[in-house]
Amino acid sequence: MEWLNLHSSVLDSPQFIGSSPVERATWLCLQRFCIGQENGGVISSAASWNDRKWQQLARVTLREVRSTTSLLWSWNGNDLCVWAYPSAREEEVRSRRENARKNGNLGGRPKKPTQETNEKPTSVISEKPTSVILEKTEGEGEGEREGERERKEKGKGRGKEAADAATRKIDFSADPRPHTVDQAKAYFIDQNAPPREAENFFDYFSSNGWRVGGKTPMRDWRAAARNWIRRWRHSSAPMRETLGDIPAAPPNFDPALPNAHTGGLPDLSAESSTTEPIPAPTT
Repeated sequence: MEWLNLHSSVLDSPQFIGSSPVERATWLCLQRFCIGQENGGVISSAASWNDRKWQQLARVTLREVRSTTSLLWSWNGNDLCVWAYPSAREEEVRSRRENARKNGNLGGRPKKPTQETNEKPTSVISEKPTSVILEKTEGEGEGEREGERERKEKGKGRGKEAADAATRKIDFSADPRPHTVDQAKAYFIDQNAPPREAENFFDYFSSNGWRVGGKTPMRDWRAAARNWIRRWRHSSAPMRETLGDIPAAPPNFDPALPNAHTGGLPDLSAESSTTEPIPAPTT
């Protein structure tokens, strides 16, 4: 969701009024994180999050959310439950999104059913006006048939994307794209990848319409994210960030000194090559 829908009664409730300003601000940040994830107001396995993860994802600190006496959130085992989360509004948004997706796969918004009237003409109408009405009705019917043929011809020339999606019946049940960049960041952090790579991932695929190779619609964004992380780990830039710079030579290092190539240790291979031959046994 992109909007935080709260009724004024929530802000006038004893829970909100009786909380401190810090708790109110923490609760508002938790609400913002939950609407981005669309998790129903429950942050699963949040007890294992460290302070850095709380700050990056929810914009709060571990010390603030660890409070067990707050009226604006509570802990249920390892899960954090946010008070007054608009779950009904979330279900409404999900339903509208699913209907829009289905209508898009079918080629547009469903047509409204036409209402047929079975009213009989009254006897007040004379024969001549009746014949005129019949002629107009026939003409209108022909125009409707012509319009239907034109719509069919236009439907044949629609974009290749809608035709391919209707033919192959693409299954989007695997959540083809993240709804927000925060959702992508949370998944990248779970995969031990930096959040900035999640931003690069989100911006790249948002710019090309979430298509793999620029052609095929994405079916599972998490699988694409794992491929992105694997390529990032094998690139040279993150390798320098992980290993750091190459350590410098010792201050007294002199390549001209003996055994300089071995770091000052004796070169056993050289000693073995200069060992004196063993004399033959005497008889």
